[in-house]
Amino acid sequence: MKKKDNKEKKNITFMDIINSPRTVIIFMICFMLALVFWVLSLNNKIKFYTGQISSDDLAIAEVIYYTDHKLTYLFANNAIYSGEDKEIYKFKIKYVVEIDGKENVIEEFETSFDEKQSLKTMILAYSKFKVVDLKTMSKQVFTKEMKDNIKNLKLVINASTKKDSDYDINLKYDVQLEKVN
Repeated sequence: MKKKDNKEKKNITFMDIINSPRTVIIFMICFMLALVFWVLSLNNKIKFYTGQISSDDLAIAEVIYYTDHKLTYLFANNAIYSGEDKEIYKFKIKYVVEIDGKENVIEEFETSFDEKQSLKTMILAYSKFKVVDLKTMSKQVFTKEMKDNIKNLKLVINASTKKDSDYDINLKYDVQLEKVN
């Protein structure tokens, strides 16, 4: 006598595979791994630095630098200058990133005066900068090279004590930036 199988072969359908707990668990594990890799890649693309300038004759309490895949932002608050106050006719202040000894200007302000002005007052008045650089802008301020070397950020101040002459006051300060994790 032939023995009959109690179990008949059942055709497995696509819906059986989808509704299987094993399939759901495998899908969730793959999804979570993809999510972890995505978050880690975002962490490498987003950089946030905060810093200051603290020297014997100049202080800035707040410098912020942020960059991601859509924008780059630099903010520097007003500087307080406690060095020798001189009367000036011409004034230039700028933030630069030094790369291989070359200054790459982020933002600058330059002006001249008919009458003498106080160096301390001009530094306080014109040292606040805010620069936003969108990826969609036709002329971008921050190049990839500048972003990679942002730790070399400097504040440069030039002034002239004579009406029609070159800058005879040249000050340069390193910005101490620390990456925020």
